[in-house]
This record gives sequence, C-alpha cells and structure tokens, in this order.
Amino acid sequence: MGKNKKKPWDENWESISEKIGKGGQGETSLVKPKNDSFSPGEYVLKILHKQKDYERRARMSREVNNLKTFRNPGIPKLIDSNYDSFEDLNIPLYMVIEFIEGSTLEKFITDRGVIDIFDAVKFTVKLLDIV
Repeated sequence: MGKNKKKPWDENWESISEKIGKGGQGETSLVKPKNDSFSPGEYVLKILHKQKDYERRARMSREVNNLKTFRNPGIPKLIDSNYDSFEDLNIPLYMVIEFIEGSTLEKFITDRGVIDIFDAVKFTVKLLDIV
C-alpha cells in the first residue's frame, strides 16, 4: 500500500486522529464519516497489519463476524468493513467500529498502581456480563 494510493476506507471515512492503538493484529485511529451513509460521530478504524498474511486476514474476518453477532454495551458495534474480501490479498482489510469512551485496564492500573480486591471484583463482574 503506497502512501498516495487510495485505500478502501477512504471512500467513507476521514481520519480525525493519528494512531490511538496498536496490537498484534492491527492499528486503530479515530475517524468520522464523510457522508450521510453513517450517523455523525467518532468511530474507530482498525487496519490489519500484514495484509498479505492469509491467516491474519481470516482471523480478522472471524473478528468481524463475531462483532456482527454480539450485542452488549461493553462490545463495540460493527459499523463498516470489507471483511468479505479477505480472500483477495490485493485488497487491504479494515473495519470501523463504534467508539466507546473510557479507559483501558492497562491505563487504569498504570494510573492507580495495583488494584484492590473490590476493584478487581467490579472488573470481573463487568467482564462476566460481557462474556
């Protein structure tokens, strides 16, 4: 993917931040819709790393399918994706999901240090509700 080459997400999404996260599967940034096809607001664009790796592409396809299935306020809703193109290694994969405001567990622990038993129980209960 060259810098000037149009990317599939460019048609509907405009970047409003640099990278907000990075993991083993991809990078995320905040975007907003370019047109009326989607509700106004901020969303998260996830772009797959290693676009030519078939196993990673299949994994992202499964992730998108899972997001389409789950309904829980703790799990972001899938808004847009081209996951159905996962078998075509020439098409860069992406997904756009709902932006859920809040802190990560990592940031919470970094800011507060070791969490006490009561906070650990609250987190566990929330996670159980999501799962």
